[in-house]
Amino acid sequence: MVTGDGEVYGKWSQAVSSAYDLVSDSTNDFKKNEQGVALSIIIPVLVLNEGVLWEANYNEKGELAEEPKKVSSSEVYLGKDLWTGPFGVGYSFSHLHIYILSSFEAFLDKLTSNVDYWDALFPIEQIQQKIG
Repeated sequence: MVTGDGEVYGKWSQAVSSAYDLVSDSTNDFKKNEQGVALSIIIPVLVLNEGVLWEANYNEKGELAEEPKKVSSSEVYLGKDLWTGPFGVGYSFSHLHIYILSSFEAFLDKLTSNVDYWDALFPIEQIQQKIG
């Protein structure tokens, strides 16, 4: 980001908008299987080039708590509740996940190989209670 941070806000908005589109697309997934149940996880993600992600932490007074530092990933609180329409679903995006490319690759590896991580995303006991 050589021209300033305005460009990143456009990409941030695009990531959230694309995630919303995926939520809308997933509302009919339950029709595609015999059980009539579908579980989806949609994670808004922004991936940046190496070395351009900085994090600044602030205290409760809004003052800089420490010097900004380069990081490989970060999360930004969104708290965005969505509704896909009159017969759709409600969905809440808690955070936007931001990664540099190499860190995103590690996140994808975690998604594809870490069973404990999937158990945290899809807690089977809670799911069974919901679908009866």
